Amino acid sequence: MDFEDGITELYALRRRGLAGDADAYAVARDRLAVLLPPAAGRDRARLLQVLGQVERDQGERTAALDAYEKAVAIWRALGEADGLAHALRHAADIRREAGDAALALAEIDEALGLLGGADGLTRGNGLRVRALCLEALGRPAREAWLEVKALYEQVGVAAGIEECERHLG
Repeated sequence: MDFEDGITELYALRRRGLAGDADAYAVARDRLAVLLPPAAGRDRARLLQVLGQVERDQGERTAALDAYEKAVAIWRALGEADGLAHALRHAADIRREAGDAALALAEIDEALGLLGGADGLTRGNGLRVRALCLEALGRPAREAWLEVKALYEQVGVAAGIEECERHLG
């Protein structure tokens, strides 16, 4: 199995886990234990992000954040803005959930600055985290939610639109 096949399998296992197949996460962790040690650079950062997603899905916030922080460091060292922005967004969301909205806001602002002309879904997901951080800090978030909603409407993300409407009241 080559690296790309391994990544594809890991995402398939994650989807199975999200659908309720508890064994899928154990298999994913086993595959990661094989793939991570020899991986370097971009491949290692991608695997760490998958590990972060798997850990987060299982409620392991500390392990998830650790994986994302390692991925952030690799993407930063490589100078790869897209990978860095993606890892920062996930790290910021986990940090916000853990109660550190101020640091999360700084991370998501950095991520958004790296996105430039990203597509509507990518930008919307980042702005969503920013809006949640603003709310957690007791700061106005209405404009942010309106922007997120407009982006989600452009790409047709019904669940995202509904979330925006809940926050907009």
